[in-house]
Amino acid sequence: MKKRILAILTAAVCVLSGCNSPYSEEPPRGTLLPTDTALNTPNDNTPGSDKTPTQSDPVQTAPKDETQKPETADPDNAPAHGSTQNTPEPDTQKPANVPLPAEPYPESSPESVTAAYYPRISQAELKSAIDKFPLDSITLPDGSTVSKNQAISANAGGESLIFPFAFYRIASPIFKTTADDPSLIRYVNGNWESTVDTDALAREIDLTYKKAVKGAVLGNGLTVRTAECQIDSRGEVTDCCLYFDGEITLTGVLHYLPEEEMYITPDTMDFRPDLTKASLPVIYSSSNWIGQFWDGFGNPENDPPFYMYFDLAVWTLGNKTDALYSGLGLDDLFGDNTTVIAALTISDLSFTPYNSACGRIVDIG
Repeated sequence: MKKRILAILTAAVCVLSGCNSPYSEEPPRGTLLPTDTALNTPNDNTPGSDKTPTQSDPVQTAPKDETQKPETADPDNAPAHGSTQNTPEPDTQKPANVPLPAEPYPESSPESVTAAYYPRISQAELKSAIDKFPLDSITLPDGSTVSKNQAISANAGGESLIFPFAFYRIASPIFKTTADDPSLIRYVNGNWESTVDTDALAREIDLTYKKAVKGAVLGNGLTVRTAECQIDSRGEVTDCCLYFDGEITLTGVLHYLPEEEMYITPDTMDFRPDLTKASLPVIYSSSNWIGQFWDGFGNPENDPPFYMYFDLAVWTLGNKTDALYSGLGLDDLFGDNTTVIAALTISDLSFTPYNSACGRIVDIG
């Protein structure tokens, strides 16, 4: 029997064209399947960087901008450190007569996704914004520097500049469910509660950020189509976006909303990749915390809910009733459940502010 999903934390909203990510909380039942997915990016030849490729991190190459060169991602050798930041409580009071947003990406056609997340302005407007920008040189999260003259656009007010690269970190292998360890929750005073110290886990998150540029190739076959970031007048990266070409196969927790929740259209799907079996990027953000999800209320004591925690990596995969998914067998996959363990092949993957990701299912393993 289907169970209503209880949202414990709400992550960010995917603001791609036509993509409104729920990131509402929930989890699965079953046994995780194996998957082999590793992330490797090309050699880092960017000025100011001392990264070099290693034999254990093979490099692939792809056409790239003349002025930009790909970076090296080294997800396995960075010091573990991190921080937590509380996510603001969403406004649950829905105004009267406010329609639901358009169904999340994918829409009827993948071409509906734009390759430019940030606005574009005229050359004259860009020159004016650069001239007014108070910093001539900016130190970036990876330690390299960039001149303000390399900006390709600016925000509407001109207070921030847009540059042709993005920053990401490798999601830490923090992913566990009560399907594997029932002791993750306990029954106290008529209620189920987590036994996990998520604050301590958050401090284990590796916050070493890497730079990505157009043409960078991941070891799993994904190629960076677009990489952009926004930098404010203090020289701080406020947000980034990354769009990828190619496909990736992952195992994880797939969920859909059986009814409208937090302004999100029913049947919207989201996916939580198993980070112990894959090395995956998380877009640059100042918010780093451990996601927690519950499936069902789990009362009385002999009917516990399904619980999981993980590093912040949640992907929105559109609406399961979309014509684009006709013939994939999603109804058979879910059966009477709203949450399942599944191996999925995903394309059109993109990451946008803030810690949001969207993609399209092309196959079910």
